[in-house]
Amino acid sequence: MLQILALDIGTDLLPALALGSEAPSKGTLKRPPERRHLMDKALMFRVFGLLGPVEAFFEMTAYTAVLLGAGWTPGAELPPSDVLMAASGAAFTTVVLAQLANAFACRSASVPPWRLGWFSNRLLVWAVLAELGLLAVFLFLGPLAALLGHAPPSPGAWRWRSPPYPPCCSPTGCTRSPATAGPGRPHRAPRSKDSDPGRCAATGWVHG
Repeated sequence: MLQILALDIGTDLLPALALGSEAPSKGTLKRPPERRHLMDKALMFRVFGLLGPVEAFFEMTAYTAVLLGAGWTPGAELPPSDVLMAASGAAFTTVVLAQLANAFACRSASVPPWRLGWFSNRLLVWAVLAELGLLAVFLFLGPLAALLGHAPPSPGAWRWRSPPYPPCCSPTGCTRSPATAGPGRPHRAPRSKDSDPGRCAATGWVHG
């Protein structure tokens, strides 16, 4: 809920206001008035059938990518809270960037933004910069990020999946091979119930 408020009242507010200063399309007064409702089928399809689903797809892709990158697999137990918060931060960032793109896409219903000129609406440019600044505040200001329940993806979110040594040990333990440990510096790993010589060799450890 707090993330939604941060998006609607925080990051989305200034770009929405800046769109109100958009210059009218050329020839607007030369055309007869359009006889259409403010919310018609074309607009509903653009919002709920195109822009919304695309944004939701990329948001969930970012969230899932962080989980998969941290070693999580579908059906497994959820990773620690720091990984979940990093995934939430990635999803939040994706929504903000998608709304930023929507602001430029909504400048005109018939003319693409590159033909209108990226900097022709200066208020929108400043609003976008402010939106990116607010995104940084929401992500990196510790107390505020904790209140919103997310965190920026960081190396700490990936540590949990990386064991300090491979699970392959005999009663005498695993010894790092000379090629990887260096001459005269054998490294030994503690014992493990999951002794697997094949995995030792694949990771540069020798069973011995």
